[in-house]
Amino acid sequence: MQFKLSLLTGSLLAALALTGCGSDSSSDSNPSVTPDVKPPVTVTKGQFIDAKVQGLDYVSGKEISQTDAEGNYTLGADTISFYLGGTDGLLIGSISGRTIATPFEAAGTYERSINLARLLLTINEHNDDSTIIIPSLIKNNPSKEIKAVLAKITLDDTEFEKSALKLLALLTPEKLAFTSAEAAEAHMQKSLNPAELTRGSNTMLTAWARGSDQRFVERSTVLRIQPSEGQAFQNAIHADRTLGDKVFNKTVGLTSMQFTLAEDAFKEHVGSNDTTFSSAFAAMYLTCVGIDGELTLPTNNNAPLCNDIPATIDNKLVPIANSSKFTYVITNPFAATETESTMSWDDFADEQGFYGCIAQKNCSEKVLSQYAEFVVDDSDEQDDSQMQREMISGSYDPVTGVYTQTRSKTELSFGGRTTEYINFIYPVDKSGTDRYVDFTGTWTATETRPECDNIAVSTLTFTDTGVTLTGQEFAQNCKITTVLNEKDNYVTLANMDYWWFGTNEKVSTATLDQLNTTVRWNDKNAGETVDNFKINRFSYIPAGKKWDLGILVRDTLNDTGNKTATITMKKISN
Repeated sequence: MQFKLSLLTGSLLAALALTGCGSDSSSDSNPSVTPDVKPPVTVTKGQFIDAKVQGLDYVSGKEISQTDAEGNYTLGADTISFYLGGTDGLLIGSISGRTIATPFEAAGTYERSINLARLLLTINEHNDDSTIIIPSLIKNNPSKEIKAVLAKITLDDTEFEKSALKLLALLTPEKLAFTSAEAAEAHMQKSLNPAELTRGSNTMLTAWARGSDQRFVERSTVLRIQPSEGQAFQNAIHADRTLGDKVFNKTVGLTSMQFTLAEDAFKEHVGSNDTTFSSAFAAMYLTCVGIDGELTLPTNNNAPLCNDIPATIDNKLVPIANSSKFTYVITNPFAATETESTMSWDDFADEQGFYGCIAQKNCSEKVLSQYAEFVVDDSDEQDDSQMQREMISGSYDPVTGVYTQTRSKTELSFGGRTTEYINFIYPVDKSGTDRYVDFTGTWTATETRPECDNIAVSTLTFTDTGVTLTGQEFAQNCKITTVLNEKDNYVTLANMDYWWFGTNEKVSTATLDQLNTTVRWNDKNAGETVDNFKINRFSYIPAGKKWDLGILVRDTLNDTGNKTATITMKKISN
């Protein structure tokens, strides 16, 4: 395997060949793998910054309030949830408590974070953007109409402007225009400038340093791609159940890497896999099951890939109806490394962020939590100039012990192709283990649908055997039905939207890469003849000591790229 680094985590990341990390786990818990997982100091207050944001609602334990004129909030627990318009308005996100929170921590992906910044800047009541003041109509006893509109806003581009325009019509009907993504990026780059804003403790993370012999997992993936400037983004699909379970069960997950920080070298372990297929995977699959054409892609042992795919697969891939809206970025299930490899620490001398600070032994929350722009010439002896611009947000969570990186890379030399990524890096105790989000407990779920004024709110209680749902759900189109104690087991849930249940040793758990995967599937009931292809796009950033207090967002799109539903889930008790 050719180990590749990104800008904040390096400088040579190919468009569809990502670093990452993963493992086949035999553990079903979240062990305290290192003292660094615990906050170095007890944090009791914090500040929300996209400039100072005044009037943002938040809930932290028994503390229910709004950020003050300086954007300050008080922590009543080790997590905090942010809202616009109160707890029945827009749930922005839930994060572990920290001294500085930004749109990147609160909203998760690069796409959602930029759109949150756009929304805050657009509705700002301050006379300039040095401070953001939430409008009085939102922060002071908002009307039922405003709350309903806020609850339906989604922060992904598929429906963002359309859903948020209804809010602007109620606030400022004379000004129905959004702050641009470029302006929001520039604003956050200025307000989050690491030379002026310290985002967290400067206490050294001793396990995050060469020579610690700590083992780490990294998981990463492409989330979406804009082929060239001016074109629409394509959502990346990471797994396709229409390939049949024999193939689907091997292709699920993000690219992966496992490594240890030895004193003499950076050691990459067996099982790492940073090889992905683009949409050529569809052509490869059709070829392998007997469709006319000729395509052979090598495996790790240089044998034709088709030889590794079962000859008899019940389901054949049905091409995506609108390929301009989606692209395959599927981890090659046959390309995991079979031998260990090492890199000299000298190779990390010029790196920044995670890979730089582990080499220099100066990783801290402050060093890892930065937002910055990089413009570099990423060419080599064989290539022409490849100018790249990257906007990268790194964030270390002292409660979960997870480093999360979101970034947007634009290839300036190739028509402005832009790719957005997400990376998770975290320590584990030993080889063959991982960390999990356990769904056991009670969750609230809010479902909205485009072109529908209704909102379905339900409660889901997960046990060791399944789930009980009580509340509202959509029956069809915009019609709401009431459900009382509907029970499903994990096999049923896995065959529906929540595909990860049962894939780990403990049936109720999921890994971070599973909760950040986009999956295509056919929601056709047994006996039905009409296909009903859907794409479920999941997003989850861990929060809390057990990782289970973040917000799970599930967008469902049809095969033509139109959103049909959004469900937002939040755990409220164990």
